[in-house]
Amino acid sequence: MKKKLILTTVILLSYLITKAEASIYADASYLKEKISGITNNIMLSKDVNELLLPYYPGVAIGNINAALLNQNPFFNGLFVNQAGADISSDYISNSLSSIGGADVTTFADALARFMVKRVKQELTITFFEQFKKDLDDPRFSDLKILFPMTFKSLSAIDKEIYQYSAYINTLREAFSKDISQIVLNIPKVWQQEKYVAFFKTRPEILECLKIANELSSVLRSGKHPGDAIHSLAFSNSSISGNDGLDNYKNSVKLLDLFSQSFRTSEAGKYWVSSNSISQLSTDPVLRRIYLGLFFQKEQEYNIRFAVSGTNYTLHQLLIDNAGAVTTDLNQFIDFAINLAPKINDVEVKLKLVTEKEGKVEDEKLYDLFQSFLDLTEYAFEIDKLTLVTVHVPDFVIPEYYKTAVYIGRLANETYIDIAKKHYNSAIVNAGSIVDTVLGLLDIDTHLPDVKSVLSIVTSTTLRGQVKPGKETDIYNFIQSSLKAESKDELIAMKSAFDKLKKDITDPTVKNEVTELIGMLLTNKNETIGKLIKYGTLAANLASAKTAEEAEAAIEGISLPAGSAKIKRESRFNVSLNGYCGLYGGLERQQFVYEEKTTAINSFGVTAPVGVAISWGARKFLFLPRKKDGHNSYSIFLS
Repeated sequence: MKKKLILTTVILLSYLITKAEASIYADASYLKEKISGITNNIMLSKDVNELLLPYYPGVAIGNINAALLNQNPFFNGLFVNQAGADISSDYISNSLSSIGGADVTTFADALARFMVKRVKQELTITFFEQFKKDLDDPRFSDLKILFPMTFKSLSAIDKEIYQYSAYINTLREAFSKDISQIVLNIPKVWQQEKYVAFFKTRPEILECLKIANELSSVLRSGKHPGDAIHSLAFSNSSISGNDGLDNYKNSVKLLDLFSQSFRTSEAGKYWVSSNSISQLSTDPVLRRIYLGLFFQKEQEYNIRFAVSGTNYTLHQLLIDNAGAVTTDLNQFIDFAINLAPKINDVEVKLKLVTEKEGKVEDEKLYDLFQSFLDLTEYAFEIDKLTLVTVHVPDFVIPEYYKTAVYIGRLANETYIDIAKKHYNSAIVNAGSIVDTVLGLLDIDTHLPDVKSVLSIVTSTTLRGQVKPGKETDIYNFIQSSLKAESKDELIAMKSAFDKLKKDITDPTVKNEVTELIGMLLTNKNETIGKLIKYGTLAANLASAKTAEEAEAAIEGISLPAGSAKIKRESRFNVSLNGYCGLYGGLERQQFVYEEKTTAINSFGVTAPVGVAISWGARKFLFLPRKKDGHNSYSIFLS
């Protein structure tokens, strides 16, 4: 039986067929046609007033006049006369969506045969039991998020493992769903409570991960890529005082302003053609009008760049460079013109995705998302614009924002791997995403700083910051947490903190202790290692074409070979082993019909098979330890 998996990870498209609000470029083209060939002016007729009104929000119709318009450095002397009227527009959208999918070959029969043979002896004491323990371990809470259905299944089965028929069906469904939705689950990793306090002191990193999340889910939510950039530009857009964060936000806002300036009302399209955009480089009149409207619209965006707490507004930068044709301003226009091929690529890929009804081809979705990422990444090219870099000293966009786009690309690779049934590659890419995210947290660097802050806390300094009478309990907890290292200590610490945190009344102290606990409970290397280990099993089972392949996958992961090296290097190892050796024996028998005793010799080759329980890399009981520590001892049950 084959089960069709619904892949709800990255891509769910909506193709917008719109009559959009007129764009800056469209309005500039219209106004250019209104220029009088005799006076080189534009008369403020009723239709011109209707067009200009949205660029002057809050201005009454009767106040749209030549004097007001000529305050714009790009419009000076261009308009004469005045008129005013109302303006309205409508926006109609139709959507067509489809979800990518992936077939996963069933492995229930193979799993059944394997469970029957070893359900109590091996499985409960090796792989799946350890898997459940790791999923339950607060140090590896990331795994529980990435394998939610598997965790629920193993928790429900628990000691009822003898009911292996129910276990088989449940586990099959759990593995299938978890591997197909792993990209959808990844953003939930950094939304855990243990990371909240960390992000409060490092908002720029959280914003970076929000970008990655937006990029990964943009098309799933039914947004056109242009609308997604617009949403991203205006999410949490207030000034934060963090230069890196503010420069990122305003770079995306600038990209969105350019994107929105090239909107079109033509049915079936979002932007004007790349050829139309290119006319800005060859038509000086069109460029002048475009810059004038862009200048007006920018005031709604209020784009500014920050260096050491000083803000430089794009509005002022444009004014300073508007008096003459400058290299900096030409390069600024070139930035817009260079959007054309990227915009065109998105439009072409989107058309390919939506041109046929029914199932959308996964590779076309993949190509569309790659084009969207290319367009989004272009926002960070602003650090090459001389209009910004020359006039805003020491301007910089932190590298980790580009990392967000990298995470988006990994998510897209994971999607196409699952769609093509390259499950092992999908797990590796998913592991790379988690590794990159945990790397951004840089726990090893920040942990000493957090410990240093808390190391000076005393029972006395906690007065007024915790509930009366709880000073000693919380002080002792902080001290024990600063020294905690072993697995048991960390688990006990997490349990104790869950009970004590309600007694900490000062938000700063609560954040500091929460951050310490979160960092102590996060081990990047162990988490990634276990993700690859358990994900590989799920991938191999999903990839298996025959029952034999599925059985081999289970045995290869849950019952590793008991080689001498594994026994020496691991602290504890349980394995299914076979030993090859010689046997010899001498037996004396006296037959009842004879008075003499006959000696019978026997010898040959023997290969007993059984379970080996081994301890290595350390001293075991009273037995000696080698100087290099690479020894092992085993108990073998044949």
